[in-house]
Amino acid sequence: MKSLFVLFFLMLCLSVSARAQEVGVNFNGDLDYSDPEALNRIHTTWVRGFLNFFPYYNDPGTLEEDPDLGNFLYLKDQGFKTILNIKYNFSNKAIPALGSDKMANYKAFMQEVLDKIWGHVDVVVVGNEPFIESRQEDRNGPLVDFYQEMCRVVNNYRLDKQEIPIYFGAFNRLYDVNARSSGVNSMLAFVKGTSWIAGIDLHIHHKEMGQMVSMIEYSRDRIRPQQSILITEFSFIWFWKAQMGETIPAFFSNAYGYNANWKNYEYINYAVQDPRPKEEWTDFLENSSWFFNNKHYLWDSYQIFKNYPSIDVATYSYNIKFSGNFTASTNPWLLNSLYTSVTVEPDPETGAFQLHYAFFEDFKRILADTSGQDTTSTGFRWPEGDDQSLQFINPVGTHLKIDLSEEERERNFYVYNLNGKRMHAFRGNTTYVGHLLPAVYILYDRKNNRGFRFIKK
Repeated sequence: MKSLFVLFFLMLCLSVSARAQEVGVNFNGDLDYSDPEALNRIHTTWVRGFLNFFPYYNDPGTLEEDPDLGNFLYLKDQGFKTILNIKYNFSNKAIPALGSDKMANYKAFMQEVLDKIWGHVDVVVVGNEPFIESRQEDRNGPLVDFYQEMCRVVNNYRLDKQEIPIYFGAFNRLYDVNARSSGVNSMLAFVKGTSWIAGIDLHIHHKEMGQMVSMIEYSRDRIRPQQSILITEFSFIWFWKAQMGETIPAFFSNAYGYNANWKNYEYINYAVQDPRPKEEWTDFLENSSWFFNNKHYLWDSYQIFKNYPSIDVATYSYNIKFSGNFTASTNPWLLNSLYTSVTVEPDPETGAFQLHYAFFEDFKRILADTSGQDTTSTGFRWPEGDDQSLQFINPVGTHLKIDLSEEERERNFYVYNLNGKRMHAFRGNTTYVGHLLPAVYILYDRKNNRGFRFIKK
């Protein structure tokens, strides 16, 4: 290594003490994922899905006959904890007025739904995404009346039955002032003023981490302190989408012989049509700075959750189904999940879906953290030899600049913290690393098993 220059600006860190939140998995409406063996493979306790009300309403016999719903409801007997949202999709039809025959029919069938699910779930959420699954003209009046009435239907049902918490939600995009409508605030006020509602559900799909904080705080400040928050969906979807028009990494295209002009969405579409070996898909993500620098999104989100004691459970995408063409305008939900069944071929030996190389590791780490286990060791070993004792005292500045010799520029280097968490990776003769707190770090040459330890001050 020819030279190492470090510039870093001084930062103040606030340490927040809070109880650990629980994290589980989210099926959305894909209740056919209710396979205890696959769920046990990832060691989750909490599982969330939604029941789509109108398909059952339109064909009532399916409520008893649907094997996927039955398998989801059976998870509780298998030792899992379950959250069930009840989805009413009014996107293409009017919400009925209170007192109307249509409303009476919906309420009557709701009794059948509750008969089916009661005692087989741990949490009921009235709604899935009310302010998306509705017509714009209904969101500040009829929607509010409908969901308040359905909350009362569920509460009246449980009066002489097993106590199961009732939540309302989910709210979307509350980091955007334009989403904080009178209808949204009316429902938040209803939750706050209703003693028997346990709390709210949030779906936080965002582009910047600050938006997650903004949404949590806006909603938390509008319910009672003793009420709680579920986050049954969250993802960095809009950040991922903003990168789809970028060119795939040159190192990756050269290594695998792909068109160097391909955009990210074009390679993803290729993988959708012909799922790739896990090693190749991992190399694509690892060499894409937009993903690599955010591959700990799940862990980073959990660190935010820990700052808010009102958050009880958050559930992350378990798997996703996708078919057809992946285009520049496609929302890249398939980048989020713990299982990568759309773009990665099944395990050649077992035929099972393969797990995401980064998200699953963080998911395990979170589960260990919530159970109080030691999570500091993630497989990193101190390099052998004298190199491990080298220290570089760094002046104050904003970035770490690393210059490598001609000989070393073709190797892969990694920056680790002392807990073994990889903070940065690069290949080439120069790199800049930002956003590292003052601490001890290791610059590690994995191929030759050597590292240089340096202190950021």
